[in-house]
Amino acid sequence: MDQAMPVVALSNAAQEIWDCLVIGGGIAGSLAARQISRLGLKTLLVEKQEFPRAKVCGSCLNQRAIDELQHVGLGSMLGELGGRPTHRLLYTGFGRRIECDVPAGLALTRSVLDEALLEQARASGVEVIHEVVAQVLPTSPDASTREVRLAPTGTHPDALNDIRIRTRSVIAADGLGHPSLRKLPEFTESIKESSKVGLGAIITQSSWEAEVGDGDIHMYASRHGYAGIVRAEKDKIALAAAVNPGWMKDCGRPVDAFNQLLQEAGSQLEVERAASWRGTQKLSRSINEVANQRIFVVGDAAGYVEPFTGEGMAWAIAGGIAIADCVQLLAEGQEQLAVNRWKQDWLNRVRSRQFWCRVLSWTLRHPSRARLGTKLMSTHPLIATTIAKQLGAATH
Repeated sequence: MDQAMPVVALSNAAQEIWDCLVIGGGIAGSLAARQISRLGLKTLLVEKQEFPRAKVCGSCLNQRAIDELQHVGLGSMLGELGGRPTHRLLYTGFGRRIECDVPAGLALTRSVLDEALLEQARASGVEVIHEVVAQVLPTSPDASTREVRLAPTGTHPDALNDIRIRTRSVIAADGLGHPSLRKLPEFTESIKESSKVGLGAIITQSSWEAEVGDGDIHMYASRHGYAGIVRAEKDKIALAAAVNPGWMKDCGRPVDAFNQLLQEAGSQLEVERAASWRGTQKLSRSINEVANQRIFVVGDAAGYVEPFTGEGMAWAIAGGIAIADCVQLLAEGQEQLAVNRWKQDWLNRVRSRQFWCRVLSWTLRHPSRARLGTKLMSTHPLIATTIAKQLGAATH
């Protein structure tokens, strides 16, 4: 990737009135920025971190996610990045083991995928500024724009004080908790009390060659949570888990929690302690509004359900692509239609697709339900196959 634009470029950005300001350079943000810029709208994307950067994720792209990317001309990119095909789910937990085929997918780490999508946004004319924190302000001088405060976080010698950007629309794609909207009372969030937290790492552990082969998504479940393991590009192995936060704290370190979960599920695998781990906030949350007064909320910022077999990335991809038409409506002066359109699109393309993940999350949240669900899928394999197909089904 080219070096990030220096922080001093903020002074130039402040002189413009942008058609759209995208906050967050992850999957949803980069795709949204790319699609909006390709419509001829002047687009700025701001990101608080430098890329490439690691992110907690199962690293699975299911068939729906691949189909969405192909639909906007990015399908060939996945093979070029070295994504490994996946086609089977192996579940181990509560004394049982289940195998079922899943729609063809790919395993690709987020550091590689996110960087590639951000480069695609740049290539489409999006201006990108790294290492700034964005805060959408409650008021704006006129009703046709919003103001966003940008604060540099880097160590660039020409770093400026906070500045204000004017934009005709804002896309909040800044992840769990949507921090850019915290000063706005019209956006409120509800966090599920029983929510799990996420943890993850990327390793290269050759001793796992036989147990974690190409094409298989491994899932392990215990009373404390569940974990996933998949082999990704360049012999990387992606580890991710959703676990009870209290238990995680008692374990002390993420690697200890992950290894104990595997052991309780019945696996003989053990992660070396040298792995570098990352964590998340509580995962299960919802937001009262996904669009209001020239602001559109996309991706994880719009609410989250503990995902399975790549659905989390599919939601972000579908939302990032769909939002572009709504921003275009707003640019044409149809603000209320744009807001209503995104609310409906989000319900149809994201919320409705979260049904099976909600069912599985509810099942695995309580040990007795998890045992019963595991027994049913074990004795009736068609149930597991049907759910797997529903989770990964293509849309176009």
